[in-house]
Amino acid sequence: MKKILLLASAGLVSLGAQAQHGISSSASCGSLISSSPTACQRDVGAARDSAKAFADFGVLRAYAQAEQLAALPGGSSSFATATARFYDTVTISSPNLAGQSGSVTFRMPVDYSFTTYLDGGLVSTATLAGRVAIGASSRPQELNNSRLNVEVRHTSAGQVLTRSETEKPGTDRNNGIIELNYSFVFGVPFQLNASLDATATAAGVKAGATMNAYQSAIWGGVASLSNAAGQAVPYSMSSSSGFDYRLPYAAPVPEPSTWLLLAAGLGVLPMCRRRYGVAARSAFSMKTL
Repeated sequence: MKKILLLASAGLVSLGAQAQHGISSSASCGSLISSSPTACQRDVGAARDSAKAFADFGVLRAYAQAEQLAALPGGSSSFATATARFYDTVTISSPNLAGQSGSVTFRMPVDYSFTTYLDGGLVSTATLAGRVAIGASSRPQELNNSRLNVEVRHTSAGQVLTRSETEKPGTDRNNGIIELNYSFVFGVPFQLNASLDATATAAGVKAGATMNAYQSAIWGGVASLSNAAGQAVPYSMSSSSGFDYRLPYAAPVPEPSTWLLLAAGLGVLPMCRRRYGVAARSAFSMKTL
């Protein structure tokens, strides 16, 4: 019995540790219910939908495409959505400042593109929602958040683009920077959340929409950090996942062993070609004898 209790306690500790950080992604085609954790595709003749999502600490990618070519049963429309999220527990420390307040500004550039068209259809819409937030959990009870919201709606009356954001986003229509300023306490952990949602819908014969944010969002690091007096101070930052949020995201570099294996493989190719050439010439000589 004691052993069982110990195992149960270990399980609870493990769950608690897992709850400190996490990543998730989902893709859905033709339905609001997710059909895949990474990608989906639907082609029923009258409608074609595709979506894909990817999430890791410091990087989020989402893509959605919907196209309707004929009437669907029940008047439904073509639909695709992709969602990518990560959350992490972060602690900022500085010598002799434990328990004192400070201010930090995180930034996450978002690069995206979209297309919409109508050829007798009713409406096509492409939307994108990016978010950086501080909260007690990965979704609800947010204490502070900054968003980038984009909606492109194409109707027979013309294309309408709406774009709204908070904090200090970029001004380029196709590229935004989500900046989040947060007042924290040195030495006290807080939860950092980030999400990216891409959606595409098309209704009516010959209508389509694409929201492509599969090259972003890429974590941009800390823009500024100061103490309560507004002075820049030396600091360190740790996270439950091990990701360094002070710096912009950088794609992982292959290990030296990986490069060596690749080089060895490339080195073998000429040998294989020479052997194949010798074998081929031998076979040809045998045939001509």
